[in-house]
Amino acid sequence: FFSPLRGREMVVQAPLFVVWSVAAGVAGTNGVVWHVLPDTDWLDNTPGGNTCEVRANNASECADACLSLDNCVATSWNSLSDKCCNFKCSSKHQVHLKGEQGVVVRAGADLCDVPPPPPSPIAPTTLCSKDIPSDWLEPCHNAELFFESPLGPQQAPSLLPEVGNGHVAWKVRSDTVYAAGLFNGPAGSRQENDGNSRARIPPFRVNFTVEGHGGLVSIGQALDVRQAMFLARSKTTDGAVSIEERWYAPLHMPRILVHEIAFVASGEAVSVALDGSWVGGPTSADLKVAKYSTDPLVAGISGSNLMPELDGTPLTRIAVAASKPPESVVVPANDTLVVFNIQAFVTSLNSTDVEKDAMQSLHDANFSIASLQADHTSAWAERVRQGGGFEVEGDLWLAQSLNASLYFIRSSIRADWPFGLSPGGLASNGYGGHTFWDQETWMWPPLLMVDPSCAKSALQYRFNRIDGARNKSKFCGQTGLDRPANGVVHAYCPPSFVANPPLGGLMFPWESAFVGTEVQTSHGVCGPWCKYEQHISADIAFAVRQYFYQTGDTQWLREVGYPLVKGIADFYAARVEPAEHGYSLNKVMGPDEYAYPVDNSAYTNAVVKIALDFAIEASKIVGDTAPTLWANVSTGLEIPFCPSVPGHPELKGGYHPEYDGFPAKTVKQADTVMLNFPLGVPMPPEVLANDLEFYTDNTDKGGPAMTWAIFAIDWMDVALTSNSKWSGNFTNAIKYFLQGYANVQRPFNVWRETPGGGTVNFITGAGGFLQSALFGSSGMRLKQASLTFNPPPPHASGGQATLIGIRFNYRGSMLSRRVVGADDSVVTELISSVDGAPPLQLINHERSPPTSTSLKIGSPVSLPRGKAEITTSS
Repeated sequence: FFSPLRGREMVVQAPLFVVWSVAAGVAGTNGVVWHVLPDTDWLDNTPGGNTCEVRANNASECADACLSLDNCVATSWNSLSDKCCNFKCSSKHQVHLKGEQGVVVRAGADLCDVPPPPPSPIAPTTLCSKDIPSDWLEPCHNAELFFESPLGPQQAPSLLPEVGNGHVAWKVRSDTVYAAGLFNGPAGSRQENDGNSRARIPPFRVNFTVEGHGGLVSIGQALDVRQAMFLARSKTTDGAVSIEERWYAPLHMPRILVHEIAFVASGEAVSVALDGSWVGGPTSADLKVAKYSTDPLVAGISGSNLMPELDGTPLTRIAVAASKPPESVVVPANDTLVVFNIQAFVTSLNSTDVEKDAMQSLHDANFSIASLQADHTSAWAERVRQGGGFEVEGDLWLAQSLNASLYFIRSSIRADWPFGLSPGGLASNGYGGHTFWDQETWMWPPLLMVDPSCAKSALQYRFNRIDGARNKSKFCGQTGLDRPANGVVHAYCPPSFVANPPLGGLMFPWESAFVGTEVQTSHGVCGPWCKYEQHISADIAFAVRQYFYQTGDTQWLREVGYPLVKGIADFYAARVEPAEHGYSLNKVMGPDEYAYPVDNSAYTNAVVKIALDFAIEASKIVGDTAPTLWANVSTGLEIPFCPSVPGHPELKGGYHPEYDGFPAKTVKQADTVMLNFPLGVPMPPEVLANDLEFYTDNTDKGGPAMTWAIFAIDWMDVALTSNSKWSGNFTNAIKYFLQGYANVQRPFNVWRETPGGGTVNFITGAGGFLQSALFGSSGMRLKQASLTFNPPPPHASGGQATLIGIRFNYRGSMLSRRVVGADDSVVTELISSVDGAPPLQLINHERSPPTSTSLKIGSPVSLPRGKAEITTSS
């Protein structure tokens, strides 16, 4: 192919590939040296995804796109057939599929193995630099405000943060608003990728020009997570006018987005020209809309999505109403004037007349304009107060990263609007805005402890889509029906299942959107994740168990939780096949999506056993009778184990292979190492250490961030084990804890999926990282009737912290636990309790016999760091 790369031209015949290297000491024009290599191992047929990262018109453009990412080492380009350009090592699917042409863009990168660099300690003076406005300094040092100095490099638009309230969300200054539940496109599309995705809504933007005072000079920008607000300050070149812009999504008015522009004239009166327009025009590739407002002060568009998820289902209506600005305003001398750009977004998901309700919502926001910002910040503060969070001393970068990660997840979900979570958050169309296992496994566990009402909302999303799960189970294993018909997508199930499908079985889709049917398809065919990655239903059952253990809500269990786990248990009891020593779960895909189909995935079998066991436990609580088969399958389903560790004869005690016949090859992400956490599978400490040592060497170093959070938590557990060579050694815990948030991008702490790119804002990674602090740094584990703790010292969480604290919910009470490095103690405090919450006891298991203390509001209890337990009974 003809490849004019970086101003150099070379004709190369396939299957040779162009390589360039910018290496110190290598001669060449501008330091660029060309090499020609034959096809190498980085382009193979290992499964890993087929999603295009970008579209490129030629291999040159494909290579340039790769070079723009820090950690992209190679690409494959599919020529003009579909122009697909897939990145290697920076792909959101870690693509390993062949393209028609290959381009390696980094020398020595033929193995596609580039570890992400862990973050270095960042000084507070760097994070809160000397040019920060004085009123931003305190919240910056409190890790509640993240400042971008105008003197440093400015963040790329793709890495600007979002504002959202779980109903609507907007990446600031972007051309797109997304509303939870609004999708466009059919399930089972014949397109190359999923045809269904979030529908882009065009926003209405107000621009301004300060007349007669020169241009604008930036003072700085900041994301304020205390107020859930993005701020930008500037001034005119002559200093006569100061401007502060504020973007927020009022938590108390879920249909509204606000952009305030405050002008301050420090001398004479100032004239400001204003202009309002739809960003990109009042059109969208996902919507059919038209202008509808007859009010001269209101800009309005309304319409619907273009195609429903299922044939025969109604389209979703959408209306947007925005306040038109006047052509100009005058800021009085030595005074302040605020212009409000308010937009209302209403869909037919909760309205029978979207145009009328959009106008009314806009009117309501304008009517309360004087208190709009204050009411929003008050509502957000109350959400945080009732929920929980983190406290860190000695490591401002860690504290900022934790607070940002929690903010981004919170801004994508709300308790009263159960539309789930997607890997890229509500302000992104990453992964189509679909809901995966990411919700229950990665983003949901932090919410369970610090925002349980939103954790409940996420599970309600699943419950509301039971019909889709029942439908997928009903048709699982059908042959000759690979092409979806009206949203029915057929996964793999064995002939025994097809012959006798469970009447009430629930098989949740790998990807779901609005309706709850499977939307993971390519070219109209059920993809490999849809067919084989069947642990997702058990992941949901595990989350149901954890919610019940945390809240003790038997009414919820009876009405929501048990119907879910009962159907899931029925599905798995029919899905397994008889084996020599019990049962096997064959032809599945575990979290390691490089390997499929496989038999007896360790992770899948373990989480399915949990699902079956909890279904039995829950049946007794709600007064139902569990089929004997549930217990038989749980007992007979084995987790693979090998008495020796491949390639490590020095490691004694054995390890867990990923699946039957595992060839000890590279795995995509955390899989078998999740047996210890979060699943809590009992194992000797030497086996856990062996699992970690083996999978450390065999896990893709360019994999997604949440992988390293699991390694960090597991290594903390190993270091806390007595009588082990690892006792007290937190070196690996520190390493992987740091690597767990290496993908956070300063200054606004937005997440990338991999160190070099992938989905932005990747809140799946944020959820994994939060777990490393919430469950790793605190040593907390949620049990059937208690919380247990065995925390490491604070420095285990990255090496710098001197104190790490968490505020969390348990059984109707808000508590805090602070691990203090100075005196190696832990301070536990009961902060508040709702009416009817059971009394709590703190048990010190470091004493023999254990001692118990009643927790009372206002009476913190300090104990030496060690094993402890919080329980509702003494």
